[in-house]
Amino acid sequence: MFSVDQKNLFKAVEEIENKLSMKAFMVGGTVRDLFLGYDPADKDVDFVIAGDALRFAGEVVELVGGDLKRFPEFLTAKILSPQKFPSLSEVDFASSRQEVYERPGKLPRVQSASIEKDLERRDFTINAMAVPAIELRLWGETSYGNVEKLSEITVDFFGGRNDLKNRLVRVLHAESFLDDPTRIFRAFRYVVRIGGSLEDGTKILLKSAIESGCLETVSRSRKLNELKKILLEARSAEVIALLHAEGVMSNLSLYEEERHSEIMAVLHTLDTLVPASAASQKYRSALLLFYLNKDAKERAATYAEYAIGRKQQAELEREAELLLNGEKREGAMASASDAALYLAQVISPAHIAADSRAELERRMGRSVI
Repeated sequence: MFSVDQKNLFKAVEEIENKLSMKAFMVGGTVRDLFLGYDPADKDVDFVIAGDALRFAGEVVELVGGDLKRFPEFLTAKILSPQKFPSLSEVDFASSRQEVYERPGKLPRVQSASIEKDLERRDFTINAMAVPAIELRLWGETSYGNVEKLSEITVDFFGGRNDLKNRLVRVLHAESFLDDPTRIFRAFRYVVRIGGSLEDGTKILLKSAIESGCLETVSRSRKLNELKKILLEARSAEVIALLHAEGVMSNLSLYEEERHSEIMAVLHTLDTLVPASAASQKYRSALLLFYLNKDAKERAATYAEYAIGRKQQAELEREAELLLNGEKREGAMASASDAALYLAQVISPAHIAADSRAELERRMGRSVI
């Protein structure tokens, strides 16, 4: 169910739609997740505007307050901390647009376009659906949870609803993975999230793209960013396992094949005992990146990114090295999964549930922080 703040935001957007004669849509993941039955309450809201999103956002911020940020090169804007809607941290606006990839693997150049072209540029059909904001608000007030009613108001040029019913992840065009190889990571994230599979043609295109070496065109930072997103999935171990089976992980210079079993043990433990959430991303990411980064400078950058203090760094390094070197001592971890819980505890103890902590103490034979 939409929250009070979200409903009032829709009304503010509706007012600006009428004032500027522009149409606002909810697009992509929000629509997909509504069909999957996920609760949208108090999640940040993204709008696609059939028109000038920067002007539209400027009018909305006059109504709702907050800090307006404009990104004209991308035809986007966002309102941070809208004062009238304290439960929302930000509201994003983007003009409907199309993308031009000047070189494979590089970020695209964008230009204004129709809503159909905007949907056509997206990664997968299940993310290429849109609903007019006005109609979505009315659906939320009168028919929330009725997916058939939602289908009636959904703009779906590419069969996303049908693919979602059949649990299929399908690209929109043959060059999709070559244009943006990070879609390879996202494909498997969505396969696991919806409990489905790659559409047959998409599977062939993905394998061909990997064999072409397309991942070599993607910067290390973008690859790491995709891995961080995977760590926010409730079943992150399954995503990594699929990527490994398709040879994606071995194509990453940051991945060491001989550590695969350790990494999987870490992820299975986190998935089982430490819920994935935005709050827990800090230590989930730091932990996996430790395993992926032998280089001390790169590890230092990871620690800085996640604000991990010197004492925590020392604990993490000492206990992880004991594991990685196969050393044994009283109180040391006996397995990678034990280390996963311990390192998570060191980095962010507030996010370890009481039962998980008790299990860790039982395994280690001693109390933890």
